[in-house]
Amino acid sequence: MKRMLSLALCLCLAAALTACGADTPVTDTTTTDQSSATTTLDQLMDQLEGSITTTQNADGSITAEMTTAPPIIPTRPPTTATTPTWKSTTAPPPVTVITTTTGKPTTTLPPPIPTRPTTTTTKATTTTTAKPIPGVSTTTVTTTTKATNPTYGYAANQVHTKVPVTGRYIYSLLNNQQKEWYMAIDKAVNNLDARVMMDAAVLEGRNYYIYFMYMMDNPEHFYLCNSVTRFSYGNEGGFIFSYSDGERYCKHGSPYPEIYQELWEGIVAKKAVFDTQVAAITATIPANVPAVEKERLIYDYILKRSNYNLSAQWDGLAEDNWTAYGIIMNKKGVCESYSEAFQTLCLAVGINCTGITGNAGGGHKWSAVQLDNEWYACDITFDDPIGGDPNDAYHDYFNLTTAQMEALDHSTTGSDFPGPKCNGTKYSWKNYYG
Repeated sequence: MKRMLSLALCLCLAAALTACGADTPVTDTTTTDQSSATTTLDQLMDQLEGSITTTQNADGSITAEMTTAPPIIPTRPPTTATTPTWKSTTAPPPVTVITTTTGKPTTTLPPPIPTRPTTTTTKATTTTTAKPIPGVSTTTVTTTTKATNPTYGYAANQVHTKVPVTGRYIYSLLNNQQKEWYMAIDKAVNNLDARVMMDAAVLEGRNYYIYFMYMMDNPEHFYLCNSVTRFSYGNEGGFIFSYSDGERYCKHGSPYPEIYQELWEGIVAKKAVFDTQVAAITATIPANVPAVEKERLIYDYILKRSNYNLSAQWDGLAEDNWTAYGIIMNKKGVCESYSEAFQTLCLAVGINCTGITGNAGGGHKWSAVQLDNEWYACDITFDDPIGGDPNDAYHDYFNLTTAQMEALDHSTTGSDFPGPKCNGTKYSWKNYYG
């Protein structure tokens, strides 16, 4: 489902990050070391705070809204009215304070079509001049130098070690207390619990941003909505989650925040086929190869099997077009779906990966991967031959630096989430594959 606030509210949380940057068994070059990430959580929250406005509602609740959401985010489709059958009839503890955070639709325009810049590819050459011999003319021999790094094909029955939630990019930036809240949210979301209880400190100041940080780190939970309700009970604080299966929504702020049966069954069914498909895809990615090769095979898998949905705004599966589910299951989506599908699959094979938002002729989202302790930027959407032959998939935006992305009109100026600074060059397409 489209999470308007996940791309507007939670994505602000890392606005000033400064860290990015053969036949025998090969050591995996993946690492989860985040030692180069120096931005503090206070700085991240400061970046977010300036983009939020709050409104006091008649019922005493407070609605927080983002004012700088990307322009391509559509309005959520109308919710079909249903008579819920509750999964549980047990009432929650009395709610003494309720605050609801919701997303803000910003436009009804369809996403922009990425425009590929004109590029010129020049092959590297080596020139050898013969030693001059008296009375004999010299001869110049020119040969083409090709990359020597091996490439691998798809395999079968491969097993990978997934990047755990405790090894992910945003999690690494949290303090110990925030990590406890993050893990409490993770447990509740994996159980599809409607609410989670924590210590009351989670309600203080900007601590509730942890919910949106969690969403950004975990795109595989595509059914999380863009709002969260905060409440207090005695010495405890809690969150009431909002879920969606694309057709039905959990009613956040309800005095009985239990996920009703139809919605629960819809999410469980959808998540089951999604997880099965992710496992099937990653089982084809060779396990005992360099991480960059795993990345390339995932990149090409998506490029050759997916289509950019130019009519996503009016598609009957509209919400899926903005999540990992769209590309992985429906083989279509917009830039957010491409980026989150890529992130989901990279994490599943042990490559740390996060999202970047900015402007590339319109609101846009691309990715960053971590290889050998360095970050690389890549834009799988712009490498898709939109409307053309999928066999023409490109690699013009594969593992570039932040500076190179900027030269290709990818700007993070004023971005809610510019992501890690990408300085890696070893695994760029030109340097590694030639």
